[in-house]
Amino acid sequence: MIMIKSLFARFVIAFCTIAGFTRIYDRIPQAEPVTFYINEYDVSAPQRLYTEHPQNIVLVNSRRDNFKHRALIRHTWGVRADLLLFYVAAQSLEEDEQIATEFRIHQDLIVMHSPDDYRLLTDKLIAGLGAIDHFNLDFERILRTDDDVYVDLPQLWHDATGDYWGHCLTGAILERRSDSKFYTSYENEPEDKIPTIVSGSTITLTHQAFKRLVTYLTKHHTGVWNDDNAVAYAMHRMHI
Repeated sequence: MIMIKSLFARFVIAFCTIAGFTRIYDRIPQAEPVTFYINEYDVSAPQRLYTEHPQNIVLVNSRRDNFKHRALIRHTWGVRADLLLFYVAAQSLEEDEQIATEFRIHQDLIVMHSPDDYRLLTDKLIAGLGAIDHFNLDFERILRTDDDVYVDLPQLWHDATGDYWGHCLTGAILERRSDSKFYTSYENEPEDKIPTIVSGSTITLTHQAFKRLVTYLTKHHTGVWNDDNAVAYAMHRMHI
């Protein structure tokens, strides 16, 4: 099915090129993005979020260049989502034509205007969660996952229980080597041992837990680069 869609897309693009429509997305109705400010960054999101009423939300962390990953999710397990959104870090939509095109066509991107840097993972997560909070969406549960996994959504929603759910890891030790991408300084986090952490590939939150997490991270962002660790500390300190 994916191959068929891909071949069809190539045919349409080729036809439009021959016909003189070299930029097919210009023929798609344009909806101006909503841009607001979250934790020192401008964030752009689709206007349609003002009118969405999902029961559950799927929020996918994605690298800027992972266009194929996002396309596969849209055409496979993501079709079962009430509301599917990807959050990425990229330059402004005026400066990044590829992301701007994807934004216009799919209307499912949340874009934090910044470099796509591992050290900004927690900032990027706050931008994604904060954007959903900005639109005051009323939902039951949200899944935060990555763009390199497959999720059986019906099974997940059936199994997910409690305010904060996922695969738990315990007893992990923070990385203190400054040359590691997992580095966390003693200034940002004095404790060496990570509290019980729910793996970032499948974190689910109830609406109430989501609201508390957004508020906490926005006010108390500790500078921990790894977003899984940042969430683990936040939930631990809120006793969730």
